[in-house]
Amino acid sequence: MCAASWFWLHDAFPYLIDYSEEGYRRYWPDRRSLLAHILGGSIALLAGPFQLWSGLRRRLPRLHRSLGYTYIAGVALGASASFYLTFHTKPDFGLALFVLAVTWWISIAMAYAAVRNGRLDAHREWMIRSYIVTFAFASYRYGVGLSVFDGLGAGRDASVLWLSWVVPMMVLELWVQRGRIGPARRSPVASPSKGTATGIS
Repeated sequence: MCAASWFWLHDAFPYLIDYSEEGYRRYWPDRRSLLAHILGGSIALLAGPFQLWSGLRRRLPRLHRSLGYTYIAGVALGASASFYLTFHTKPDFGLALFVLAVTWWISIAMAYAAVRNGRLDAHREWMIRSYIVTFAFASYRYGVGLSVFDGLGAGRDASVLWLSWVVPMMVLELWVQRGRIGPARRSPVASPSKGTATGIS
């Protein structure tokens, strides 16, 4: 939550309070789509941690449900704006952004379908996946400034955007699937009743 709040105050909030050509700089021609993306992403970014907090689910289920719908609305708005932005940026970065937006939609759709069908474990897993995608731009902002990526050259921005969610998603899948790939638990075998399995009376 602290990292999400810091990113929002440092990188997103300035666009919300300074709606001017000077504030948006090179993004000014696409300001409406960028603003919609920032608004939707901000809603999802700040609502997400409360959705993942198990205490809220247990103590205030109605609030949890309301925030869930708020989160969905934020994702829908943010991802929809992303599709427009993909065609108004560099091709490599646009492709990375397009796949990210599709994954954003799919993950929240799967989370919603799971909870509607009463599959709460699957719902929690898909909500975590969804928030990894939601947090991707915060991760991207942190990562793109690291000197370790200097050697990537012109493809630096796109590569860091891919890494910002693909790597966390892989780590999550390893964690989620760790208990599903080990030896299967064997059901205890009942002892044969005397005189039935052996034919001895």
